[in-house]
Amino acid sequence: MCVDRALRDKMADAIIAYMQGRIKARELEKVTGRPSKDKGAMMVGWQVWYFYDDFIDHPICVTRECWACLRRWVAFLKTDYGLTEMPPPFWACPRVVPALFLAGLSAILAASIAFGSWVVLMVAWPILALAWYPIRRLKIRRDRAILQDDAEFKKLANVAPFLSAEDWKDHEALLASCQIPQYDAAIHYKPFRDERTLRRMWARFGGIVSAPLIACVIWLPFMLIGAFIAGRTMNDDATVLQRTGRRDAGLEM
Repeated sequence: MCVDRALRDKMADAIIAYMQGRIKARELEKVTGRPSKDKGAMMVGWQVWYFYDDFIDHPICVTRECWACLRRWVAFLKTDYGLTEMPPPFWACPRVVPALFLAGLSAILAASIAFGSWVVLMVAWPILALAWYPIRRLKIRRDRAILQDDAEFKKLANVAPFLSAEDWKDHEALLASCQIPQYDAAIHYKPFRDERTLRRMWARFGGIVSAPLIACVIWLPFMLIGAFIAGRTMNDDATVLQRTGRRDAGLEM
């Protein structure tokens, strides 16, 4: 197990400074977003990414639950522990939906070959691309609903990355010298943008705008490939017809 002690200390200091209000999201990201062979540190950086905005440089804005989670991540960084990855159940695997779409695309490709026309693929592909967004959103909602009823998940969620409440209590003392302030919603959950307006606009128009754009971007290469193959096929057919016509003319003579 590789432990990058220097990186863990820098990440812990950056998260503490973020919680104290001494730095904002951009400075935090510069430290927590660094690549490393330390899988534990990389996972902390990945989790912390959920606690700030990618596009706005803002001070900390988290709920009480997220604040408690940040405290546990800081304590984890003070240790030399690694992380044990728990394989998700099949229904929660993020590869399920892409695998189904790949199977559908393979079936469409086989149908195109069987019918001898790429029109089937070119028509069906944007339909699959447009269907991706709503199906993916439904799967995410379903996964969340199942996890909320999962007793083991609830138990671990309140102490992660530690394995039990006792394990967390044993390591909470590592935060004694960190000078992490007490959570105050008026300070640490002060909105830096109109969340309700943005979420409402995205809920109404986000999928309508993004899905066609994504479909066009993904569909364009297949259209070009289909047009190229169709053009070559037509040229080959024309060449065969010319050769056949010349041969027939020779036979008539």
